[in-house]
Amino acid sequence: MTPEQEVTRRVDEVETNLARTEFDFVSDVPVVGPLIQTVRRFWNNVATRWYVQHYVRQQMQYDRSVYFALRTIIARQEQLSAQIMDLAMEMARCDQELSARIHVQAQQMAFTKSLLDKDLQAVVQSLQQFDFPQRGENSDS
Repeated sequence: MTPEQEVTRRVDEVETNLARTEFDFVSDVPVVGPLIQTVRRFWNNVATRWYVQHYVRQQMQYDRSVYFALRTIIARQEQLSAQIMDLAMEMARCDQELSARIHVQAQQMAFTKSLLDKDLQAVVQSLQQFDFPQRGENSDS
């Protein structure tokens, strides 16, 4: 599993745990079990429900905000991954195009060099027909 898939899996787990349910008091005691449940519910209602419910709502709102922020981050990360793949393919295409251009330029330079070498040989041969004084020789002698 890729790191991206692991993050998505964990965020999916968060989604399944977003819903909060109130604790249901259960009693398995025969005959008086329903009475025990009723008393427990009543006592919970008096002692904690109104006090705790406010914090539970805040926590649920926070959890939802975090969940949606994570979903937004995952979606953006997927977009960026796709853009990276597109750019990598474009870069590979540009690299191939540049290599081809360099190859053509190298061939053109080799051809131009061969023409210049031929021209230089022709110039050297035509200059060899003339009798030029050597360096250090005096033209008076």
